[in-house]
Amino acid sequence: MLLNCRLKINAFVDSFFAFVGVFSNKAFRLFVICILLLSIFSSCNKLNIKPILKIKSDSVYVQHNTVYAVSTIIDYNDANDDLAGHCWSINHNPTISDALIVSDKSMTKGTFSTILNSLNASTHYYIRPFIMDNSGNISYGNEMEITTSGQSIIVTNGTHSIIDKNTATINGNISNVGSFNFAGFGHCWSQNILPTISDNKTFFTPLSKDTTWNNNITGLYPGRNYYVRAYAQLNDTTIIYSDTTIIYIPELKITTDSYLITGLSTATINGSINEIGVEPITEYGFCWSYTTSQPNLNDNKISIVIPPQVGNFQTGMTGIIQGVKYYFRAYAIEGTVVKYGQILDFTIN
Repeated sequence: MLLNCRLKINAFVDSFFAFVGVFSNKAFRLFVICILLLSIFSSCNKLNIKPILKIKSDSVYVQHNTVYAVSTIIDYNDANDDLAGHCWSINHNPTISDALIVSDKSMTKGTFSTILNSLNASTHYYIRPFIMDNSGNISYGNEMEITTSGQSIIVTNGTHSIIDKNTATINGNISNVGSFNFAGFGHCWSQNILPTISDNKTFFTPLSKDTTWNNNITGLYPGRNYYVRAYAQLNDTTIIYSDTTIIYIPELKITTDSYLITGLSTATINGSINEIGVEPITEYGFCWSYTTSQPNLNDNKISIVIPPQVGNFQTGMTGIIQGVKYYFRAYAIEGTVVKYGQILDFTIN
């Protein structure tokens, strides 16, 4: 382009001076040359060098389950609304119609990286960088590949506590989530040693980052061992479990132990509190009768004034009639529930 303009100038100057050769005034000739140069350059087309959209793929790598894609912007339009990022798919040649992430870095030539998210474990992905201008023109870089694993995701149980006779609460933690997509997470429990999500479970979703949570485990019965595991479900076949935690809700347990005849009309009776339940014991002792073989609190009773605790307790009976069979058993009241020990009997002859 510049060469053509120069040739035009030289040819025109030679022709013109052949015509005005009669003028010998050097100043006038210089003036004419300046006028001619301005006129010719104003008629030449301007050189218009447009930037192009160009981006290069560098690498893709995994660190602590987080997938990073790295690329380099070579050229762009210097527009504030130009965009660059990465797109990915399980198929070749992904486009921005597939999954994508836009870089939050200010547009500039050079290297940038993005974190890919919502990926599935044990899956092969194809990744390409892209750059798009404000007119919607898009340029893609070369394709990169990676296969995810998810094996270093860590799922753990936290502390637990008893809420009532049928409910416990437990914490869970999932770390190294990285770029992975989870179908769900929660706790599962059973009376089997290794519970799975086919047993009782809680279920939460979505999960896109390291998480600590708390949930209630309901429908439990006192006096039984329940085995609980936290879990993270990546898909239908990939489920990561924590170690097992045993949850036991204590149950009030009381027994009638023995008796000892101490005189012609006296005896000592013995019982034990073997376990105290969730609610406090409000009253305990013995009930007895010689008119029924199933004594209860509506018959005679002897309450113990010593505060209840796990262990043995006893009391004395007086005014016993010789030759009459006496039935007795230990009892304890927990809330509105009365628990009895087994029935024993004795006779003083």
